[in-house]
Amino acid sequence: MLLGTALLCVALLRLLTGCFAGTIIHIAPDFDVSATSGNAPLTIHFTSYVPLGTTSWDWSFGDGTTSNEENPTHVYGNPGAYSVTLTVIWSDSDGEEHGATRTIAGCVVVQPSPAPAAHRAYVANYYGDSVSVIDMISNTVSATVAVGTFPYEVAVSGSRVFVTHPSGDSVSVIDTTTDTVIATVVVGPGPNGIAISGTKAYVTNHSGTSVSVIDTVSLTVIDTIDVGVAPAEIAISGGRAYVTNYLANSVSVVDLALRNVIDTIAVGAYPLSIATSGSRAYVANYNENSVSVIDLTSDTVIDTIAVGAQPVDIAISGNKAYVTNYLSCSVSVIDTETDTIFDTIPTGRRPFYIALSGSTAYVTTPKEPSEAIIWHVLVIDVSTHTAIAIVEVGGYPAGIAIIP
Repeated sequence: MLLGTALLCVALLRLLTGCFAGTIIHIAPDFDVSATSGNAPLTIHFTSYVPLGTTSWDWSFGDGTTSNEENPTHVYGNPGAYSVTLTVIWSDSDGEEHGATRTIAGCVVVQPSPAPAAHRAYVANYYGDSVSVIDMISNTVSATVAVGTFPYEVAVSGSRVFVTHPSGDSVSVIDTTTDTVIATVVVGPGPNGIAISGTKAYVTNHSGTSVSVIDTVSLTVIDTIDVGVAPAEIAISGGRAYVTNYLANSVSVVDLALRNVIDTIAVGAYPLSIATSGSRAYVANYNENSVSVIDLTSDTVIDTIAVGAQPVDIAISGNKAYVTNYLSCSVSVIDTETDTIFDTIPTGRRPFYIALSGSTAYVTTPKEPSEAIIWHVLVIDVSTHTAIAIVEVGGYPAGIAIIP
């Protein structure tokens, strides 16, 4: 038995080195893939099987990209059938180099991404460690997604929802076709706000002084941008990002092509949310009960509008900006053409974050004035200033994002 095993090992060694009594046999490499098909974006791990002494791997993934790693991982972003080629170079026992190529036609087939879920609102439940999914047709919770500790802000990109975790220094990624978490991305300290532009997600790291840049296809951090102290929220307009620096009372202007700060704008005390409309940005100054109006063509504050007590969030639809006033239990409506208060909508509850869909506003309300725990989303018809539904969600609802 031992002799048979030894002979088998010798035969295997000869096969791998290509050595049979001085005769060189050229062996074609081979490889396996972790999956042969799936929806875009599709991540594939490649495992090579090559002769001993291999010194060079040259992969071609069929989509114009290559790799020299032994066992690479590649993300296919677009639908299609991709032929994969592996070329290797190795040295035999006599030191002579050899090369061989293996091509598998149609090795990976990438299907189009499923259409994103429609008519849903995604609510981060800070104390509930979950995201509530609201069916906006029936105004009921259709699913609850466990996402990890203290989820805070939410942003939508295609069929994915990105959720920040300030205490976990991470961002959870939800697939909206299944309402399950498919990835967790580690970012900077205390991630708070998030905005998405194209295939990039920009995350403010509130416990530090930076913004993490996530590639929404590969779900990896590809860059970090230095900004001001305690960056809170972020808005994107015209190739620039505008970041509120909560403890610096300023807004950093970031050139997204260069990924650095090109200007800093002084605003009110403790700026939180920021939203843009045309050539203007509106900044909620939490400790000043005001909204700063910034002219984006000159990066200067051109007006300051008094609103309710402790403004937290801003959402804009058409020529109206809606500001949640946490302590005043109201929503201020700003006419963005005149930069004046158009109306005030009483909420009866402490409004926190707001998202708009047509003439309907979805407002997270973690508490009543009596501080009783209610954990609701208030649905308001902004044309009539009436509440049309109250949706019970998870513990302390914070950020909210809508898929119309």
